[in-house]
Amino acid sequence: MNNSDFKRRLQAVVVGNSSDDFIDYVAGLLGGYNVDFVVCRDVYSATARLAGNKGHDIVVIGRLSRLIKEQGRLLEKISEKGLTCCCLAEGNSQRDRRQIEQATARDAFVINKAAQLEEVITKLLERGLVFSSEKKKNFNVAGFNRDEFACTKAELDALLGV
Repeated sequence: MNNSDFKRRLQAVVVGNSSDDFIDYVAGLLGGYNVDFVVCRDVYSATARLAGNKGHDIVVIGRLSRLIKEQGRLLEKISEKGLTCCCLAEGNSQRDRRQIEQATARDAFVINKAAQLEEVITKLLERGLVFSSEKKKNFNVAGFNRDEFACTKAELDALLGV
């Protein structure tokens, strides 16, 4: 599969309000890469959208505070389906840290600046990932070195200002 075929197959589910600056940034970024996307207001509509997935490669993008709703069930389902998730984490409270740990435990990419999303999308497109329905729970995305996006406890503390 060449890169242009993958771009046509890759789709994004963006979770958030269209009036959110981050969601506006995501829409512009995905549009620049010709990636089809849909904006879902909440985790419930995103879950419904993912349930209807017919074998497309999907990346779910949103603010961590929205994606972690309902005890992180959406993140769990994304991981179970072998899909990719990228969360924007903000804040530096103990609760925020627990949410970040919960997201990374489910193989989500966690970024702390919107501009970092471009690196994640670029890597997804460069690698031409092909997802299958037979993926196992906690599948690590092919071609990614988890250490590229993982943080040590000290780095996470520094990021959160703890």
